[in-house]
Amino acid sequence: MSHLRLLNYDKQIDINIDENIDFNHLFLTATYRQLVLASQCILTIYDLSSILLGEKFNNLYEKIIIPNSILALTSTTDRIIYVYRSLDNLIELKICILHTKHEEQSLIIESLNIDEKIHLCSLDDGTIFIGYDCKIFSLTNNQWSFDSKIKKICSGKEHILVLLTDGRIFTWGNGLHGVLGLGDLEPCSQPTHIESLSNDVIDIAAGGWHSLVLLSDGSAMSWGWNNDGALGLNSSDKDDVSGVFCDPTLVTCLPLDVDCIHISAGARHSVFIGSNDHVWLCGSNKHGQLGNLSLFSIEKGTTIYCSSWFTFLISRRI
Repeated sequence: MSHLRLLNYDKQIDINIDENIDFNHLFLTATYRQLVLASQCILTIYDLSSILLGEKFNNLYEKIIIPNSILALTSTTDRIIYVYRSLDNLIELKICILHTKHEEQSLIIESLNIDEKIHLCSLDDGTIFIGYDCKIFSLTNNQWSFDSKIKKICSGKEHILVLLTDGRIFTWGNGLHGVLGLGDLEPCSQPTHIESLSNDVIDIAAGGWHSLVLLSDGSAMSWGWNNDGALGLNSSDKDDVSGVFCDPTLVTCLPLDVDCIHISAGARHSVFIGSNDHVWLCGSNKHGQLGNLSLFSIEKGTTIYCSSWFTFLISRRI
């Protein structure tokens, strides 16, 4: 039996999902007020606004049937964005935006292979990026190519991270708060390699104004704005870690004898899962996204997803 729970202060609230949703082929994202799940051709939207208003959780939802299987899903503060392949043109992707109205745009990718993963992310200003094979496409007509395949892309409020299969990371966007990890606060208009990181990165996460990476040796690194403590850096009276970190810095909230196996980042909070199935949460708890404990244990096989202002626990069971 699979479960989806929302962390909210001292509670883990069960979300009664549609029985037709396949957890093994599930996309999940959340706006400021909505949880969005995508499975096959079904987009399911849950109303989370009551949580933010301090009222009883409203578990009502809207269901949208998509013409073809959903290939990727993401969101910004107030937009839901998903991608599916056109029924009429096998090399055409449909990019749909749910906001005040339903908008749809098209992107042609020559030699599109449906078995290749489609990557999707968006900045808060509405700029959308599609990753496929070794290329990134922007709907503003920008396009970039890499010499290695894309493993993952993710975005914060104003910056993008790209992880390639060879372990390198590229970044671009607004450098404010040090989110690019390039050693300064300058903006960057095109993908730039973070040379201070070795080529053994296996996962990335982009928070609102901070960034996280997971390395193959079980360590994690972070950079960006740490005023809420989202970077996972231990501090002491003699060591003030508030402010901005412009270079990748070792995450120290996990014990030295525990490997990190999972990372996730929200707007102002972060989650690290250790190899001992303990969870470390840090950053802002304004909306109860850290729970009431900064450390707790989870069942094996549980993953944690941070949206901008929420934290979800996903348990997949046979």
